[in-house]
Amino acid sequence: MTDGTHTAGDGAGEQFKTRGAHAVRRNELCLLPLGDRIAHFAKRSAYDMPDGRVLRMQPPKPLPNLNASSLTRSTDGVFHITKPVIGLPCLGIPTAKYLHGRRDYLIGDTGKMHLTRCHRCELKDLCERMCDELLHHSGDAVLAAFREFMNSGGWSAVVRGWTRNDRTSPAAARLRELVKALQAAGVTFANDTDVREYEEHRQEREKASAAERQRKSRAARAAGEQPPSGEQLPGDAELMARARALRERIQNAQEALGCPRWLAGVDAKFAAKIWVLREKLASRNKKHGATHIARALAKATPEATHDALRKRVSRVLRVMQAIEALP
Repeated sequence: MTDGTHTAGDGAGEQFKTRGAHAVRRNELCLLPLGDRIAHFAKRSAYDMPDGRVLRMQPPKPLPNLNASSLTRSTDGVFHITKPVIGLPCLGIPTAKYLHGRRDYLIGDTGKMHLTRCHRCELKDLCERMCDELLHHSGDAVLAAFREFMNSGGWSAVVRGWTRNDRTSPAAARLRELVKALQAAGVTFANDTDVREYEEHRQEREKASAAERQRKSRAARAAGEQPPSGEQLPGDAELMARARALRERIQNAQEALGCPRWLAGVDAKFAAKIWVLREKLASRNKKHGATHIARALAKATPEATHDALRKRVSRVLRVMQAIEALP
């Protein structure tokens, strides 16, 4: 179980295996089978997102009022909780709880103490009970693998190995065996069915919303009206020519020797698109900062979150300001 791949159990897991840890998003992670989520959080990169951000758990608020006594287990090994929990793929996952949430506090750059993500969670008592049940009551093979893992140093030894980039330690090997044993145990969470139904309905709503926006845009174009600013529309010839010139300038600078690091990772095509959208908003006397550009982009790309777009647009605007200042 190295970073980027893991043993998968079914179709969803096989897709995840080929794409790697850095391609997973929260909604995709929620839909993975229990065994695949356990394997995912066994990686140091479990909270990495495709765009370089940190994966944040953002369940719909408010969360149900649940505690350790809200958990029951049927004779066929299925975990049941009294109310469904949406948007927390880490819930009840031992590798998430004990590898990434071992401590209650973290000390920031300023010396101030902050609660860790696990210690802030309203369902931490329920999560701990679920983890304990998984490790101690999922069959003799799991219990034996867990004891061997703890005897080899346990969770702390794995985390210490991460800091040294050591994947060959006895604890890392025993962790791989523990994950395999948990996957083979066939334990399931009844809550996963509720999560799957919620995600299916959410995706249907987003598709319907996108189709409605496209219908209104087509109707506006047919009536000769100005479509929404978020759509990628051809501007006048001068504007598009300037956008192409900006893109070529960025690409030429990236290909030159001694290209600075802040410029090397810029997507020239995306930067040109941001520049066009900024100019269009400004020409209509509308606000055209990063937040407003990201909001316009989000209307045209519903699969991207406004917060992710805003950060990316802010980065591009800073780069564009530096490029425009160059001779």
